[in-house]
Amino acid sequence: MTTEQSAFTFVHEAVRQQGTIRPNRPAVIDQSGHAIDYAQLCARSQHLAQRLQQLDIKPDDRVAIWMDRSVDFIVSIVGVLEAGAAYVPIDTSFPEERVLLILENSGARILITDLEACEKVRTKLTVITPSCSELNSTSEATPRLDPDNLAYVIYTSGSTGVPKGVAMSHRGLSRLIDWQLDDGPKGLTTLQFTPVCFDVTLQEVFSTLCSGGTLVLAAEDWRRNPKLLLSELAEKKIERLFLPYVALQPLAKAAESGGARPQTLQHVITAGEQLIVTEAIAAFFRGAPECRLENQYGPTEAHLVTSFNLPVDSAAWPKVPPIGAAVTDVNLYILDEKLDRVPAGAPGELYVGGDGLARCYVNAPDLTAERFLPNPFSTTDGARMYKTGDVVRVNDEGLLDFVGRADQQIKVRGFRVEPAEVELAITNHPLVQQAAVRLQTVADDVNVLVGYVVTGGNSLTALDLSGYLEKSLPDYMVPSRFVFLESLPLTSTGKVDQQKLSELTVTPAVEDSTEISRVEMLRSIWERVLGHDEFELDDDFFDIGGDSLLATWVITEIGNSVGREFDLSMLLEDSTIPGIARTLEELELRPIQSRQPSQVVTLRPNSSKRLLFLVHPLGGEPVPYRALAHSIKSPVRVVGLCWRPLETRETSLEEMAALHLAQMRAIQPEGPYLIAGWSFGGVLAYEIAQQIVGSGAVVEFLGLIDANPVRDSISGRMASDGSLLGKFTAALAEIDRKLAAGETVDNLSTLQADDYLYGLMGNSIAEGVTAKHLRQIMEVTKASLAAVAGYRPAAYTGSIDLFQPEAATAEIQQLLHTELCALAVGPLRLHSIPGDHYSILRSPLVDNTAHAIDDALTSIARSLKSSTEAVAVSV
Repeated sequence: MTTEQSAFTFVHEAVRQQGTIRPNRPAVIDQSGHAIDYAQLCARSQHLAQRLQQLDIKPDDRVAIWMDRSVDFIVSIVGVLEAGAAYVPIDTSFPEERVLLILENSGARILITDLEACEKVRTKLTVITPSCSELNSTSEATPRLDPDNLAYVIYTSGSTGVPKGVAMSHRGLSRLIDWQLDDGPKGLTTLQFTPVCFDVTLQEVFSTLCSGGTLVLAAEDWRRNPKLLLSELAEKKIERLFLPYVALQPLAKAAESGGARPQTLQHVITAGEQLIVTEAIAAFFRGAPECRLENQYGPTEAHLVTSFNLPVDSAAWPKVPPIGAAVTDVNLYILDEKLDRVPAGAPGELYVGGDGLARCYVNAPDLTAERFLPNPFSTTDGARMYKTGDVVRVNDEGLLDFVGRADQQIKVRGFRVEPAEVELAITNHPLVQQAAVRLQTVADDVNVLVGYVVTGGNSLTALDLSGYLEKSLPDYMVPSRFVFLESLPLTSTGKVDQQKLSELTVTPAVEDSTEISRVEMLRSIWERVLGHDEFELDDDFFDIGGDSLLATWVITEIGNSVGREFDLSMLLEDSTIPGIARTLEELELRPIQSRQPSQVVTLRPNSSKRLLFLVHPLGGEPVPYRALAHSIKSPVRVVGLCWRPLETRETSLEEMAALHLAQMRAIQPEGPYLIAGWSFGGVLAYEIAQQIVGSGAVVEFLGLIDANPVRDSISGRMASDGSLLGKFTAALAEIDRKLAAGETVDNLSTLQADDYLYGLMGNSIAEGVTAKHLRQIMEVTKASLAAVAGYRPAAYTGSIDLFQPEAATAEIQQLLHTELCALAVGPLRLHSIPGDHYSILRSPLVDNTAHAIDDALTSIARSLKSSTEAVAVSV
């Protein structure tokens, strides 16, 4: 072993040292709160490493990891490095074609996954699970490694039209982590937020685990919902957070509009795209004076190369902060086209030298030679420098300012995208002749990826093209908008004219609804909300890109256009343009106030006479059931029960149930009845079932979807706890105050309302909802909370099907199950389903929930059929 090797510390060795120093400290905590300590992390990673070595894994061999963020994912990364191999992360959202391409190009011999690998994958390499326990040895895996051996291969978008694999050595990875550990306090609790195929993931994971910190894994729901992320940062006591500007800005906006501010946050690091200091971001850090904001920069090929800590006083922050100065062991050169240094302050292309450079692009020697050049400024033999393609200049403080790109590369949601790769994928479509791709600003200063397409007269829709691209590209590389052209505009030199493309209309203009018919007004609203016009008049809104949040936007737009309130239940009842137009015509003939408080809405039509009633959650709207209704395969018509009280008097849960039951009997006079509900809706379904059984009718199916009549299904506290009513009373008073003062009421978050309640109301309240509609939802929620607080459930003699999410803690699961067992006189069937309280009703996990309900309904139908046949035989 050389002197350098003996002095060099590999990152997995540093993790192993923490296992000796602090074996009982929590190392990794998953989304549900399950934790493993350092002793367990080291034991499990060694376990996996030995298994890999038994499969003859050697240094520089590649091992692919294909799984969602989880404890097993972290164990697998450490285990692969312990085995001496390089790991290749694959995002689970990647289409099969891209997964196969990465596996083939990387030369991976083994795939570690907890997913069902397709046959094409299984025939190419060995597939194992992270929990494999077939061992012949209990000794530590101690491969002989050199610092220049590979640590990982990460794939980025490629200018040649295919993704390119960046091969990083242990030397480069250790350089990064050593600097990060010297940059601030060690042992921090860090949120693992970035996508698994981002090189920043390495920074999050090993700067935490190499210093004895705790790594908290973010759930997908947290990553997509800024308010929920804000709440989780506070609840999980997160101290350090890595995230790009595209995620920092919504997080700051959520805090600005009343979200819980995380008091423990010490260090926020932003990278991946240009940082812009908005008023919301400045206010966020004014509210957290002990937290520093650091702007880091570095391409995947060199990882982190510059850093800039913003001053303590956010009032002194520039609108566009510099990317900073070179970090340790990094050399920076600002050069012109002849590779000569530019004058001080002049813009030039940035080149990077030093220990942090990647080894190469995998199986791409020409591309490697093009971007990794001999370093003429170094005296070290064989020294190289990387051509970043980024244009920078040195400012008056001696720091680097980012100016732009020297090529066409762009950033989308923090991901690096080569337009050429997207353009090639588009032109691979048999009906496309030419294509160009660029970032374009649409409404509200939102940047989206736009595809400009020439089909030569061939008939092709945006939806068809999106569906085609989704089979080969990650979702962030599929354009959000398409513009179909007869030809691409060109410059005098024959290149695509980007300026003329930027001047083309992407989003249809708003039309004056007073000058067009109802149908045309609705078509215009759909085009603006959906971002495309590729639909027929009789298409269902939810089948052409609509979802619950967009639905709220639509009903707000409709209400504004016609000058009166338009309920979400009306859209759910008929989600086509002609259907909505008919509803608007009817509304003009009668006052809205004549509608009954309980309403029945068809969520999924079916010719069957069997109806499955789904009872609304707190907000009174059944919109959270939309995806569930469409995923259920049983031969039933799925209908939703809504709640729109005509007055605000207190209503008991028993009264609410009686009103719902009366409307149920209006369309189904006799049993047997099928009824289910999520959260509060399940409690109400329980009481409706009680009244049905009490009347002598039959309830064939009572489904409680993470619902419990005695205790709150999330926290486990007693349902009679009325402490949350005060928050809603205050929020309603704030609405009234704002309306009286002529102020804007944008959404629930502006009213300091509770995130927990916001979630229970279905997360269906979008920006721009009218104050009147918001107040109506709040009134319903308050009334529902008061009703459940005063409810004392009696024992139920029928059978109950409980659908319980796996992410709930074992303690709460047991507590809820025990309480329900005490109420259930008849059979209680437990169905465990993947996900948490909210994700069980959202794609993709909603399919598992629907499947469990289908199984329950099928089992009941078979049981009834057997009973009927038995009676027939006996007769």
